[in-house]
Amino acid sequence: MFSFIKRHWIAYLIGAVVALALGFGLAYAVGVVGSTPEAVHTEEVLQESGN
Repeated sequence: MFSFIKRHWIAYLIGAVVALALGFGLAYAVGVVGSTPEAVHTEEVLQESGN
Protein backbone atom coordinates (compact mmCIF):
# COMPACT_ATOMS: atom_id res chain seq x y z
CA MET A 1 0.00 0.00 0.00
CA PHE A 2 2.76 2.46 0.89
CA SER A 3 4.57 1.73 -2.35
CA PHE A 4 1.42 2.77 -4.24
CA ILE A 5 1.27 6.01 -2.26
CA LYS A 6 4.96 6.66 -2.88
CA ARG A 7 4.44 6.25 -6.62
CA HIS A 8 1.37 8.51 -6.72
CA TRP A 9 2.18 11.13 -4.09
CA ILE A 10 1.65 14.00 -6.52
CA ALA A 11 -1.96 12.96 -7.11
CA TYR A 12 -2.54 12.80 -3.35
CA LEU A 13 -0.99 16.25 -2.91
CA ILE A 14 -3.13 17.75 -5.66
CA GLY A 15 -6.23 16.09 -4.20
CA ALA A 16 -5.47 17.45 -0.74
CA VAL A 17 -4.96 20.98 -2.08
CA VAL A 18 -8.20 20.83 -4.06
CA ALA A 19 -10.09 19.46 -1.05
CA LEU A 20 -8.76 22.24 1.20
CA ALA A 21 -9.59 24.93 -1.36
CA LEU A 22 -13.13 23.63 -1.81
CA GLY A 23 -13.63 23.28 1.94
CA PHE A 24 -12.47 26.80 2.74
CA GLY A 25 -14.38 28.21 -0.25
CA LEU A 26 -17.59 26.50 0.81
CA ALA A 27 -17.14 27.61 4.42
CA TYR A 28 -16.67 31.20 3.26
CA ALA A 29 -19.74 31.03 0.99
CA VAL A 30 -21.91 29.62 3.78
CA GLY A 31 -20.63 32.33 6.11
CA VAL A 32 -21.47 35.09 3.67
CA VAL A 33 -24.92 33.73 2.82
CA GLY A 34 -25.85 32.82 6.39
CA SER A 35 -24.55 35.89 8.17
CA THR A 36 -26.73 38.68 9.46
CA PRO A 37 -26.58 41.85 7.33
CA GLU A 38 -24.73 44.75 8.98
CA ALA A 39 -27.80 47.02 9.10
CA VAL A 40 -29.89 44.37 10.86
CA HIS A 41 -27.08 43.63 13.30
CA THR A 42 -26.66 47.32 14.15
CA GLU A 43 -30.40 47.69 14.73
CA GLU A 44 -30.43 44.64 17.05
CA VAL A 45 -27.50 46.01 19.04
CA LEU A 46 -29.22 49.38 19.44
CA GLN A 47 -32.45 47.72 20.60
CA GLU A 48 -30.60 45.57 23.13
CA SER A 49 -28.63 48.48 24.53
CA GLY A 50 -31.84 50.47 25.03
CA ASN A 51 -33.42 47.86 27.32
